[in-house]
Amino acid sequence: MRDIYTSEYSYRDQNHWIRAVAHTCCQWREIAFGCPTLWSIPIFTNPDLAQEMMSRSKKAALTIRCTSGTWTPRIIEQLENALTQMSRIETIHLTLAAQSDKLTNIFASLSQPAHLLEKVALSGNNYAMYALDKSLPQDAFTEVPRLRSIELERLDFTWQAAIFKHHSVTSLRLKYHRNYLANGTSTLGQMLDALANMPYLRILDLDHVIPLHTTISGNENVVQLQFLEKISIKARADDCNHFLRCIHYPPDVGITLHCHANSITEYAPIVSIVGQALRRTRDTDLQFAHVPHTLREAVIALCDANSLDINLYNKVRRRRVFYNPSLDEKPCVSIHLEGAHYVDASDNCLLKDIFASFDFPALKKFTLTWYAVSASTLRDCVGGLPQVEWLKLTGCFPEICTAMKENLEGRQVFPIDQLERDQTRSSTRRKVLKYKFPPVSILPALKTLHIFDADLRESRVPENMENLVDLLMQRSDMDAPVEHLILNGCHGVRGGYARKRLAEVVVSLEVDGEELAVEELEDDGEDDEETEYSDEFDEDEEHYSDEIYDYDHGYLDPYDMDEDGFGFGWLPF
Repeated sequence: MRDIYTSEYSYRDQNHWIRAVAHTCCQWREIAFGCPTLWSIPIFTNPDLAQEMMSRSKKAALTIRCTSGTWTPRIIEQLENALTQMSRIETIHLTLAAQSDKLTNIFASLSQPAHLLEKVALSGNNYAMYALDKSLPQDAFTEVPRLRSIELERLDFTWQAAIFKHHSVTSLRLKYHRNYLANGTSTLGQMLDALANMPYLRILDLDHVIPLHTTISGNENVVQLQFLEKISIKARADDCNHFLRCIHYPPDVGITLHCHANSITEYAPIVSIVGQALRRTRDTDLQFAHVPHTLREAVIALCDANSLDINLYNKVRRRRVFYNPSLDEKPCVSIHLEGAHYVDASDNCLLKDIFASFDFPALKKFTLTWYAVSASTLRDCVGGLPQVEWLKLTGCFPEICTAMKENLEGRQVFPIDQLERDQTRSSTRRKVLKYKFPPVSILPALKTLHIFDADLRESRVPENMENLVDLLMQRSDMDAPVEHLILNGCHGVRGGYARKRLAEVVVSLEVDGEELAVEELEDDGEDDEETEYSDEFDEDEEHYSDEIYDYDHGYLDPYDMDEDGFGFGWLPF
């Protein structure tokens, strides 16, 4: 503004806007001085500014956000000054990075009455040397009738503290230091009593704060949380299982579990207790009027031989063109179980327990990552999904093909029924059907088959490609065709011969993200046998330089002995 005002191009009639802006700023300054709410969020990084804003805020409700440390003594002083007016504070968000002896006055101020306080968020520091020296006082936040949200992170506390005795709390988030035992002095019974004091909870987030389930009495009370909307737990599998059995919640609650197990036997109880709650099979859950989740998509993965992931969605996710995690739909049920032990993927009981625990009849989309599972188990579990239209398989492709082929080949053919000409399907490989087959019972609604990381090379595992082609052909003949076939990371599908065989039995073919024109593959006019051998050579054989290969005698051995017994006899010296 100064430069424009002094410019030679500025005339007296052209800089009138400067006076207007200055006048507006003057008016705004007067308005700001008369509006205490504008100064209700003190900036503690500038101690002088914080004190001035506190005085200008007058009696307005305050929002205190501050990070204190040993290197900021003046900030601690201003924070202590602000907390003397607890009756005016509406939100407290403190990160306490200083030693406990520097925070004595701050903790003492938290016991004052705070009738406007609605949200409390207290966090310790990440340094292990200071992790155990900060404890929330027992009498902190005693008189807070409007308290709605509690967040405690890396602070030592007991479940008998006054902060857990307010019926108005709707959000509870607790996170303890993972490297230490959570609340060694508290019991599960005390924790359940504290939750019983908060019957209107809607959000419950517990991160390594569940005490050991072994108590003196052994009989914990069951807590009814009928308004709960979201529950998130990180804990030992055994403690999580026992805690979930002690609370009852609506069947439409969003569940996120991250548990560490000592044995694979601890996986099934957690899956079972969650499934019972969602299916409303527990007697005490019958009083809830909520409608259970209608599961539309499921993603089940046994990863790294020591972890299990179960993600369930109440609506089908859209297929993403580009990777953007922020656009992902959040699962209504997410269970992650891990341990240091080895999970035998051939153990069919775990997969059966998962399908027995949840209601999957309404699934439209299903993704399964499982290795070394039997065909009979897949037939009993995956084969019983009547509405699945999209199926992705990783690790169990040969077994699912075997299960589906056994079902199709074992069908009894109905009497001959000649179809009319206009009722037949038009395709280059199909002729007029002369037989009418019974309906398919395994995955009857399947339209899209997605196979990941499968070996379809005829030189290595010839039965995989044959079973896949036969399966697709048989389903097509039985009026249950798989229209779309997606292959990602599969071996043996780079050549034209393999792609042509698959194009004859599907409508759409996609290989490694590339959508192929089926009509062009069917009418390419190439010789099948010649293409087959060329594909096998291009994919399986390694090419070596002519300089180290002798076409008459094979590969040259630099350590070959000549007739005199000396090495390198073929060299010219």
